[in-house]
Amino acid sequence: MPDVPNMAFGREYPGTKSQAVIAKISRILESGYLLYVTPEQMFDALVKMRQAMTTEDERKPIDDLTRRFAQHDRRAWKQVGPGLQRLLVDRIADLGDAALVAATPTVTTTLREALSSTVTGTTWQAESMTLHTGSVAVTDDLKAVRRDALQQLERLHRLLVEGRERREVRYAMLAAGSTPNNAGYSDLLGEVIMDDLARVIGFFTSVLPDLGLEAKRRVEVDLHHRYHAYHCLPPTMADNPALVAAQRRLLNAIAACRAVLDGDADLDRYRALVGHDSITPIMWAKPGFDYQAAAKERSAKIDVLVASVSVETAGEWLSRLERFVETRSDDMATFLGLQEFIKKLAAAQPEILLAWLPLLSDRLADWLPGMLHGLSDAGHSAAVVPLIEAWVAEDRHLSSIAWYLQFAEAFRFDLLATITAKALAAEDDQVLHNVTVAAARQSANHPDGLFDHIFLPAAQSLSSRRLFGWVGGLFNWDQLGLLKGLSTQQVGPLLKLLVKLPRLGTNGEALLAVVAREHLQAVIDLIGERFVRERDSDDFRYEDLPYGLHYLREPFASAPAEIVAGARRWFDADPSLAEFRGGRLIAEIFPNLEHPLYLLLLTQIEDSREGIEFVLSVLRAFKGEEFLHPLLRAIVGRLPADDELLHIVDIVINSSGVLTGEYGSVEAQEARKTLVAEWTTDENEAVRAFAARFIKSADNQLAMERRRADRSVALRKITYDE
Repeated sequence: MPDVPNMAFGREYPGTKSQAVIAKISRILESGYLLYVTPEQMFDALVKMRQAMTTEDERKPIDDLTRRFAQHDRRAWKQVGPGLQRLLVDRIADLGDAALVAATPTVTTTLREALSSTVTGTTWQAESMTLHTGSVAVTDDLKAVRRDALQQLERLHRLLVEGRERREVRYAMLAAGSTPNNAGYSDLLGEVIMDDLARVIGFFTSVLPDLGLEAKRRVEVDLHHRYHAYHCLPPTMADNPALVAAQRRLLNAIAACRAVLDGDADLDRYRALVGHDSITPIMWAKPGFDYQAAAKERSAKIDVLVASVSVETAGEWLSRLERFVETRSDDMATFLGLQEFIKKLAAAQPEILLAWLPLLSDRLADWLPGMLHGLSDAGHSAAVVPLIEAWVAEDRHLSSIAWYLQFAEAFRFDLLATITAKALAAEDDQVLHNVTVAAARQSANHPDGLFDHIFLPAAQSLSSRRLFGWVGGLFNWDQLGLLKGLSTQQVGPLLKLLVKLPRLGTNGEALLAVVAREHLQAVIDLIGERFVRERDSDDFRYEDLPYGLHYLREPFASAPAEIVAGARRWFDADPSLAEFRGGRLIAEIFPNLEHPLYLLLLTQIEDSREGIEFVLSVLRAFKGEEFLHPLLRAIVGRLPADDELLHIVDIVINSSGVLTGEYGSVEAQEARKTLVAEWTTDENEAVRAFAARFIKSADNQLAMERRRADRSVALRKITYDE
């Protein structure tokens, strides 16, 4: 069903999302007896629910419920042992091939939990909750369940094509080789685990010829992790002949799988160039993970690969690299080996790399910056420049060239300006983003014109389409020269863009901190504009100010008078929710009302009734701390006994942070009463009268809170038969 918006406080908010309803349904099904009352129907329901979901947010609560339903539960094990897992594996075995494939996510999760060796549970007492973790008991039924679960995963793997779901199936199979979490286990269970893992590795060996390079590389990584876990038995197990035999069978299976992997020459080259966690021979030879030695070995392997590139093999290598970069990854470390290969090839065989440049595919051109830097470092800048100029003229590889220019020693402003103009005309967001990064990176050495002619126009174009990646841009603003020394006329358009930034975040705050060192008042005014936009915006996700300032704390703390003056202006313009705007900003920058905040606020109190209202809005942003009381006394002393603002004083005093335990509110109220009791000796009669009223009310509140806490504790003990 479509979301029905909610109206609140004169604004429209999104209605309840489907994933929230699904999460609530999942919690209901997980609660009480419902989880296990009809396991067959529950499994069928989980399959159908998962198939009906269309987004990851909707799928997550279903997957969590499936995991909870299928796991080895302490209560269920006490009654039926692995009976639930037996039922679920049989239910899956009865599915036809088409139904099994259609139910892949639910089936994979269910079988992975069936292969787990950990039993978990929770028990509750009136005053505590106990988390239980143990290991499964080895029986013939358990062995059969694990064997049949692996058989169904093997069946599913054969039915699927290579992709994410097939990788998840292999990951689920590896659960058979995991020992119990945070629990001891018997030698018999250790033998079962090693034998099942040997079967899994044997299956992997049989399917390796059908897997792609990245899938093979991941299998090898998983294989090495298991080898590292089982290559040496603990002393307490090494005397058991059955365990030693099981370990031998497992190590033989690992060796057979390694032999197939090592016989793949293409994989040998691939794992050297792709993957930050690829396995090298030394990682098998040493029992621990010596990553420094592995990195040296990998670098030496790359040297060998570079030496194998010749005029005769250049075409073959280019095709090979095109295949290698088909691997997709968001991790920048995935292709560190390839980058090293390109750099070394540029130094050793620059003529081959130069011959490749006109032939690059769009995907391999993503590594063009490294190629250009390598050739330049090798002294071939003269050959590189004409190529770059030709590509720019032909509108080719503009994104990669812009990325290259951010670190180019022979920086060409004219080229970056041309690329910017082309990207602005085409509204090419990726090129524009790289242009902003290049301008920022080069600003220290080439400050002239980069802000006005490159960075700002690109940022304005991106922001007009609500793209604000340039705010982060992979750099630290305080280490760059781009925003330093700007005039008021330059700062204005930049800050105007930041008004529309949905979430200022740490990157936006870091940017503003650099600007604030020279244009403090402009940044304070920007914060006020963001407060107004947050109030008027229909975007409920808009965040006017980060919770927990870091970068802006120093420049703002150096200007307390300007901060208080700004907060007063914002209050006068809109008193509603002022405690969450100017008040919150002051509390964030001056958490203890550091000097001279007290005097500045006291001046506001003495100025007018509006000043008192403003100060109260600021104090409401705090947690009723003791250092607020001198200002509160001053306010009470200036107000008549029946003034409505005294109610706000009560609220400020009664504010508190996190309370713990049933008697937390009682303890907090007693502390407040003690603080206000000191007011009874004040020379101002209005202050003494307020204190007397507050103490009387506090006594009544304490009596009610004690009764509530006592009743709650007693009822909970009855509930748990204590």
